[in-house]
Amino acid sequence: MVTVETLVALLVLVFLLPVLLVGAAAGYVVARLFGLPSQLRVYGSALGVGRWTAALPTTVALAVVFGVEFAAGIPGEGEPGATLASGATAGLFVGAFALSVGLGNLLRYLRVRTVTDAMDATDGRVTVSGTAEPGPEGTVEAPLSGEPCLAWAVRVREHHGIGRRGIRGLARTDHGGVPFEVRDGTGSVRVDPESLELGGWSVPPRSGDHRVEARDGLPDCVAAYRDDLELGDGDRRVYEERRLTATSPVTATGRVGTEDGVATVGAPGALYDERATAIQQSRKRRVLVGAAGALVMAGSTVLLAAVVGLV
Repeated sequence: MVTVETLVALLVLVFLLPVLLVGAAAGYVVARLFGLPSQLRVYGSALGVGRWTAALPTTVALAVVFGVEFAAGIPGEGEPGATLASGATAGLFVGAFALSVGLGNLLRYLRVRTVTDAMDATDGRVTVSGTAEPGPEGTVEAPLSGEPCLAWAVRVREHHGIGRRGIRGLARTDHGGVPFEVRDGTGSVRVDPESLELGGWSVPPRSGDHRVEARDGLPDCVAAYRDDLELGDGDRRVYEERRLTATSPVTATGRVGTEDGVATVGAPGALYDERATAIQQSRKRRVLVGAAGALVMAGSTVLLAAVVGLV
């Protein structure tokens, strides 16, 4: 039997939905004004968290909080159980963040979990790991440093919106290179860095990455890159570059196709300047963090429900 209290709670929820939607829209506009989305992209790319993997756990956490609030009410400050309720709510969102990291890295972990023998690569998704060696086309000059390399990746970061503090958000990413060979103990396979982006960005950047701040003046090659892409001036802009050079350890994941009669690993996939074993360990740790986050969310939900008397 539906009680009066339940009907009242449902009516309040119906009337509050438009308010919540307007609040969410206003929050998004404010976030855009301060350039928060572009800043979050920097952290997201470093942690392997995408837009959807971040949104799903957070939405679940919000749904639990609002569901409990409307079903039984969460104790306010000074009321019995308020401290436990606050801790459970915080646990929900901490767990949601950890789960986002785990979900974002799960597919990446599965892709590099099994290394495919380069000599046995056939049509389909493969992972090859070994040493990078120049192919017939040799090397190419990286756009910012001018140094010879096999593959390169560039990101341009600057402050967006009315906020001029904190981490600089992503303004542009770019990558390229020249076809090269990945050699392991049994043979080699060609890789196309034009279709596989070189990953491995971190916050802060790795010590070996090439970094130029616009306020210190731009070298000719960086200025040429800026002008070619018509990026305009920006004295608070940062240009960063990563390079994969010959004899470096490399792992490539992708789909094997045929280019000029040669089996080549290309998109969709990614390129890393690490051995597959190192990537596996890093991704595995993040997946385990996600599993722990799911447990924290479940425990926080049970605790919150217990505090308000739902269980």
